[in-house]
Amino acid sequence: MSDNLPDSRSRAGRGVVLVNGENFVPVYCANCGKPYGVVPESHITHVFVLCDQGCAGKFGDLAHTYADPDELFRRNATEAQLEKFGRLLTPEEVEKAIEDRDSVFAALMRDWDARRRATIK
Repeated sequence: MSDNLPDSRSRAGRGVVLVNGENFVPVYCANCGKPYGVVPESHITHVFVLCDQGCAGKFGDLAHTYADPDELFRRNATEAQLEKFGRLLTPEEVEKAIEDRDSVFAALMRDWDARRRATIK
C-alpha cells in the first residue's frame, strides 16, 4: 500500500489561468471534488486538498500537515460575524465582543491561540 496522497489537480489540465506570466492550476477537494482555488504550476510537484468546511471538518486535519492558524481564525471570525450580526464588525466592536469571555469571539481567540502555540512547537 502506498503512503502517497492523491493529487488534487485536474488530470486534463483544464481551467489553467495565466496571471502575470505565471500559469495557475485549479485544485479540487480530493474527497468531494469541490473546486478549491489555484496553485502556481511552476512551484509545485504535488497538491493534496480537503475542503475546510466539508471534508476536513468531517474527517479532521491530516496528520503531519500544516494549517495556518491565522487564516483559519480570520475565516471563522468572519463567518461568526456574518452569522450573528449579518455584517462585519468594526475593530472596536470586535474588541468589545472579545472581552465577553462567553462570546463566540472569545472562544475563537482561545482556539486561535491554541493552534498558534501548537505550530510553534
